[in-house]
Amino acid sequence: GTINSNSGNIDLNIDYKSATGYAKVDGNVVVRDLNNLVYNLKGNVSNLDLSSLTKKPEDKSNLNFTFDVNGSGTDPDNISGKFDIQLQQSMLADYMIPATPLKVNFFRNDTARFVTLFSDLADINISGKFKILEIPSIVTGNIDKLSEQIGKNLKMDTLGFYHEPVITDFRIRSYADADYDTDIRYKIYYKH
Repeated sequence: GTINSNSGNIDLNIDYKSATGYAKVDGNVVVRDLNNLVYNLKGNVSNLDLSSLTKKPEDKSNLNFTFDVNGSGTDPDNISGKFDIQLQQSMLADYMIPATPLKVNFFRNDTARFVTLFSDLADINISGKFKILEIPSIVTGNIDKLSEQIGKNLKMDTLGFYHEPVITDFRIRSYADADYDTDIRYKIYYKH
């Protein structure tokens, strides 16, 4: 690939292969502040294994997608911006993920983090105190609770109509990391 640098602006077109996965990336990165890089990147990723990043075997995955990202930050817990992703069929833990477009927005204020995700399968709003790389473990660890709540919301009422499949104020607290308490609230609109 190629990398051209000029006054803190880096234009790149690279291919990267490792045990974590394969990526082809094209775009621009502003590196004037190394603690808060700004980027506009497009590309594709295949065979991404999140467990190699989280160091948790239960996060074993095979994620495949194309992306168009505009944002800032390199530490997953300080990322902000808009991420458009076309997910191809993938695996996360023991769960098959079908192909779907994803639009993900990350932002935060002084007290909370916010992630919004829009897809053909569901729209999800997540807020609270959490680490981004905890999300796969939290979702897979609570899939039974989520499935039960979605099932309840899909039951017919007395007139034979299905309830709107919305989960509101679903809250998870985790104290797995002694240095960091997780307190997440999320709302899911499941599209059927």
